[in-house]
Formats: sequence, C-alpha cells, structure tokens
Amino acid sequence: MKACLLIHGFTGSPFEIEPLAEALRQQGYIVETPVLAGHGHDEDLQDVYWTDWIQSAEDALREMIERYETVYLIGFSMGALISAYLSTKYPVKKLVLLSPAIYCINYKQLFCTMSEAIKKKFAGDKIEGLASELKKYLQKATNTPIRSVIHFRQLAEQLTPSFAYVTAPTLIIQGHKDVIVEPSSATKAYETIQSVDKKLVFLDLSPHIVCHGEESELVNQHVIEFLASGSSA
Repeated sequence: MKACLLIHGFTGSPFEIEPLAEALRQQGYIVETPVLAGHGHDEDLQDVYWTDWIQSAEDALREMIERYETVYLIGFSMGALISAYLSTKYPVKKLVLLSPAIYCINYKQLFCTMSEAIKKKFAGDKIEGLASELKKYLQKATNTPIRSVIHFRQLAEQLTPSFAYVTAPTLIIQGHKDVIVEPSSATKAYETIQSVDKKLVFLDLSPHIVCHGEESELVNQHVIEFLASGSSA
C-alpha cells in the first residue's frame, strides 16, 4: 500500500491541506493528516515548544513507515520545513513542499493585496474573497501568542539548513500571491536541496494556502502526477 502523510502549517490545522488530502484518497492512497502539538486552540500553543511540533510529525511518520511499504511526505508552510527535515532522517519515497516558510513575511504582496482591496472598496465593489487571506493573516497576527511566534522562528532557523541534505525526489509548489511567505523561499528551497529529481512550480493566482486557492485543482494535479511518476529516491 502507498501512503501519504500531510503536515499542516503554523497555527493551522489539517483543514489547510484537506482538499489535497481528499484528492489523494480518491486516487487510492492511504492518507493521514495529524494535528501538530498545541494546535487546534490558540491557547494550547502556550504550552508547547518548537521541538514538540517536530515530534508530532515524526511520530506520525515513523508509524506510517512501520505500517506501509511506500510513504510520501507532504508539508505545507511550517509543515514543509518539518517535512524536509524528516526526509533526511527517514526513507521517504518522495517529498512535496507547499509554500515552504523559509522567508516570512511577503510584505510586497501584502501591500499589493491591501491596495487592491482598498481600490475595490472605494470603487464600490465587493471585496469578499479578494482579501480573505489578508484577513486570516491579521487574525493570526493578533491571536497568536508571541511566545509561539518566537518558537516558530527558532524552528525555521534550526530546520532550514536541513534542506541541503534532502535527496528524495522533491516537488515544490508556491503561489505568487502569497502574503505570508516570500516566493523566494521556494526558489531557495529548490536551489538548496540535493535531489537529482526536483521540480519547482509557481502558480500565478495562488495565495499562501495553495490548497484552497483559485488553482487548487492544479495543485492536486501537479502532486498526483508527481507521486505517480517513475522517479524514486
């Protein structure tokens, strides 16, 4: 049996990657989307460390490897950093990195999104959907404990160097309209990993949460085709 482990992002939940998870299930993959330590309720983040987030994903990966012959690892945002790191420790068949959170925040796109929303508002147009990711970012910025943000930065600092040791076939997908992560993060990841088989895809219309953006079906297509291709570690 072939299995996929999907790791969500900082302050997020499996909802972030659920559309992709469901698409993979429909393709016959065994899919698991664990909740990282402290996530689910903002107040719970006060009681965990960045190492606990890694341990949550590592425990789930170790269990999958024990149960299934082939395991694919897919990480979103902070989950992409954790996934890249774990791929250097465990026999992961292939690796998929969605919006890898190496460089945060994308101030240029944040400004563009705000400007566009303001123009729409003054023009009398509805802005529902246009600034949805901006609203989510502002909510996270005001609700996330400072302590947790510090731990996220520690995690990014500690795990980013591990990209240089990634050898599994890797697909990286990044949205150009990402206001949370600089698109240059994807380029950095692509240039750093040592995989002989690697692919970088930029999506012009996609926000940070690419699995819920306008091009979500394209994300599913790219991932499914990559996993089904003949390349292997």
